[in-house]
Amino acid sequence: MRFASTRRGETRAPSQYSTWHCIRLLTYLVILAVSADARETTHRADGGSIDAFTGLLGSGGWIASGRSVTPDAIADLYAGPSAISGAEGTTLLTSYGEPYRRIDGFNLGSISLVTDKWKLARIGVSYDRLQIGGLREATSAGALTGRTFDVSYDAARISAASRFGRFGAGASLNYFGVSIQNSSTSRFGLDLGGDVEFVNARVLLNVRNISGDRNDADRLPITGEIRGEWSPYAQMHLGVGGTWREDAVGEYNVGIQYDIFKMISLLAGYQSGPKEWSAGAIGRYQKINLQYAISAHRELDFSHTISLGVSF
Repeated sequence: MRFASTRRGETRAPSQYSTWHCIRLLTYLVILAVSADARETTHRADGGSIDAFTGLLGSGGWIASGRSVTPDAIADLYAGPSAISGAEGTTLLTSYGEPYRRIDGFNLGSISLVTDKWKLARIGVSYDRLQIGGLREATSAGALTGRTFDVSYDAARISAASRFGRFGAGASLNYFGVSIQNSSTSRFGLDLGGDVEFVNARVLLNVRNISGDRNDADRLPITGEIRGEWSPYAQMHLGVGGTWREDAVGEYNVGIQYDIFKMISLLAGYQSGPKEWSAGAIGRYQKINLQYAISAHRELDFSHTISLGVSF
């Protein structure tokens, strides 16, 4: 048996593989279509596809800025383990997105919480789920059987971070699961990070996926990140980041946030890996905020994300 994914008005037949490996490769290729660079990586199956899945995650504001500017504590949660070390109060945010509208059946939802209620450290937790529905089953000759199947990706993390003057340090324990028909697999990853604050600026360093069996061909790739944020004016916030993965070329991202006034901010950004532009807005009213992001991939059309958050 072989399996084919569908874009709108298009059927694609993958290469010859065993049934389980073919299913895993299909999911890998569908999600890794997000990034041309990712297609060159030597990481296979679960590790590569999970790594690509994590590249879709984040709040609306975080995505709109090209994943470069952190307008709230939830964006900090995705930016790095130490980034939440300065969070104040409790922030709860839920998001819904439709990645890459050219491909049918992509739905992404998340819920995240960051709080300072524990005296020893700031705590952040999040859960994200990507559902890919209606993938079509095909024979080895490429003929459709009429049957369909679904694929789901799950990610959960818990982060703890503390500040020591101008310095912050944190760690995140991450769980990733993949479910395809009646089969499933999972991975764990440990992230470590630190940051230092300057006048109107912050620099973050992260190392992700440093746990696990390094001889496992399907492992999560070790990833190094450096991020910088600078606010030259009270209303303007700039961000830039660089990412290096095992056996892959480096990537960068840049973004900007401009606060028109206290209630509305506009954001824009660019990511070199998927060659993706993004833009969006954040609206605030008292303790509630509404975030929207639209991003344009060079091959896979637009993605939309909307987030609703509350602080207390």
